Parts: sequence; structure tokens; C-alpha cells
Amino acid sequence: MTATFAARRRLTASLAARLTELRASALWSPAAWEARARRPPPDADHAGHIRAALDWLCRAQDAAGGAGISRGYGLTWDPTLRRAGWQPPDPEATACSIPTLFHAADRFDRAELVERALRAAHWRLDVRSRSGGLPRGGAAPPIAALDAGPAILGWLAAWDHAADVRSAEAALAAGRGLAAALARDAGAAGAGATPRAALAAWALAEAGVRLGEAEFRETARACLRSVAARQRENGWIPGCAPQGPEPPDLAALADAVRGLLEGGRVLAEPALLACAMRTARALAAAVRDDGRMPGRLDPAWRAAARWSCLPGQARIADAWLRLLELTGDASWIEPSGRVVRFLKATQHRASRDPGLRGGILGASPAGAGHAGYQVLAGATRSFVDTLIRHRDARLGATRPVPVLA
Repeated sequence: MTATFAARRRLTASLAARLTELRASALWSPAAWEARARRPPPDADHAGHIRAALDWLCRAQDAAGGAGISRGYGLTWDPTLRRAGWQPPDPEATACSIPTLFHAADRFDRAELVERALRAAHWRLDVRSRSGGLPRGGAAPPIAALDAGPAILGWLAAWDHAADVRSAEAALAAGRGLAAALARDAGAAGAGATPRAALAAWALAEAGVRLGEAEFRETARACLRSVAARQRENGWIPGCAPQGPEPPDLAALADAVRGLLEGGRVLAEPALLACAMRTARALAAAVRDDGRMPGRLDPAWRAAARWSCLPGQARIADAWLRLLELTGDASWIEPSGRVVRFLKATQHRASRDPGLRGGILGASPAGAGHAGYQVLAGATRSFVDTLIRHRDARLGATRPVPVLA
């Protein structure tokens, strides 16, 4: 009887797992089918694409309660959330979108985006932890502290654009927690010396300059130098990937480049900027004629995935355009232009599904990668930043260098 009962339990569990797998299949989702369908060619001008993406971000905020911004929109049934559609508000997605909303408000005279950005900043205040970050899934304190980087940049944007005192106070408190974590690990083979810390160190450097905290600047400098010291002659920076057998995805590599170049700018360290440029050049060589890039790359810069990481492509194109702004080197416009054309071609602007229309998927093809059949706030806001900068570059426009978006 005991053996029979155990066999029945195993069979029941197997059937339940199979039913869950079938329910989550893209076969049953019209939105997933639409995501794979052919789209009209993109516009030569960026304005319609930017507007559609901003409208998606606004819907993502409204769907999450009107303050925090949804992490994304699932086109298929999610076994964890037990639903498809809009996902809960996410601290990182919300924080990263704040500078973008302020930036777009200035560029397109959309005052309502300022109000949305402030609501997002205040929501992020409400979910902060003592370290200034939000522990995700029981993460250890150093990881939670590194998650404070996007929050600091978001709060600094609210301070810069709206003189929001609460945000400045939050950035200062989060900076202290982040500085303690980076100081503890700088120069060691721990969290502070990995490329993942570069973006957080940039945020700490910005806080140091804008809030007059010399300790923040020096801690960020030590961290970024330790990241730069890892770089190999071919531009590869070991440690971009989380622990595991797979090479890093493009988003992780792009974040390391952006952290180094912006940190080098803020701290007036040309060596950091040169380090970022070396990695950026290697990544530019990975762009195909149609604008696609491999979703993962190995240490010899060979493709390690057949799919494309759309958030990573948007972020690295944005970093190339920042290098153009910082150095005046027009050669960065060519690879960024190819990537921009490809990203625009992945955007669905005519869909009736509000979660698909205007947003940017996590991967191409739609079901590939770790964010298969998900439209992501992080990808969509990076797309907006990149298109605005690319439009400026094509027009030969100039802008002040200190930026947070």
C-alpha cells in the first residue's frame, strides 16, 4: 500500500508539472503569437517609436498602482505569479525609469512625466531597506547594497530636476550603505571588485559630487580601479556573469562599460574611460550587418547564444552614444545606428494588447533567453534613452555632459 501510494503521488506530481508546462506554453497565448509575427518596417524618424515606448512606461506604472512601475508584461501564463499580463511593481525597474521620465519630460514638453517620475521616486523611498537597497529573494546584504545604485541615480534625478529634498536625503542614506559595502570589498575578490559593482560605483560617485561627500567619491574610485584592473588585453572583463557555467549576457557587459565610462567622467579618471572604451570597441565588433548582437559572448568575444538580448543591445548602444558625447569620436554613430534600426524593428506599435504595444521584449526571438515572452520596463526605458541620444547625434545636437539617464 505504501509503495502504491508513493507511486500515485509521483504520478500526480508529474501530471501537475506537465499541466503547468502546457498552461505556460506560448501556444495558448494570442499575444505571444503576435510577438512573433512580422511587423511593419520601422519609421526613419524616432519620434513615433519614442512616444509609443513612453506610453508603455506610463501604462506599466498605472497597471502597478500608479506609483511604482511594473517589472514587465508577461505574454504567457507565469507559474510563479499564476497569471499572465502585468507583473508587480519592481524597485529596480522603477528606479531606473525615473531619470528617463525626467529626461523625456524636458525633451518633449510633457509635464505629466515629471509628476510620474516623482511618484516613482517616492514609491522607491517607501520600499528601501536600511542599506538603501531592497533585498531580492533573500539576497545577502552586499548584493542588496549594490541594488542601491539605480535607486541613488533615480533619487539624484529627482533632486536635480525637482529639488525634491526627500530624494536627496534618501540618496545620502543609501550612499552611506553602499559606500560601506564597496569599501569592505574593494580590491578583494568579492562583490566590490566585480564588474557588477561598476554601475553602483558610478551612482556613488554621482552622489559624492552632487551631495558634497568626498568619502563617496574616493570609495567609488577605489572600486572602479579594482574593476579596471581585471580587464584583459582584448577588452574582456572577467566576473561579469553571476556564478554559474554560462557566459554573461550582453546586459551585464553593457552595465560594466557604462559604469566605467560614467565613473571615469565623474571622477576625472581618463584611465577608467579608456578601459570602458576598450570593452566597448570589442562589443561594437560583435554587431552584425542587420544590427543583431549575440545575447551572450565568451571571453574571446565569440557568440555564445543564438538569441539577442534586447535590453543589453539598448544599453550598449546608449553607452556608445555617451562615448560619442564625451569624446567627440563620430565612429560610435555607425554601430549604434545599426543596433537602433534593429531595436525599432522589434517594437510592436500597432498591437491591441496594451502590454505589448510600444514596449520592448527581453529577447529576440520573442521566446528566447531568460525573459522569454516578457516585455520589460528595463528594456523599454533603455530604448527611450538610446533613441533620444541617437536622434541628437544625427542632428549634431549638443547637451550638457552630466547626465543620469
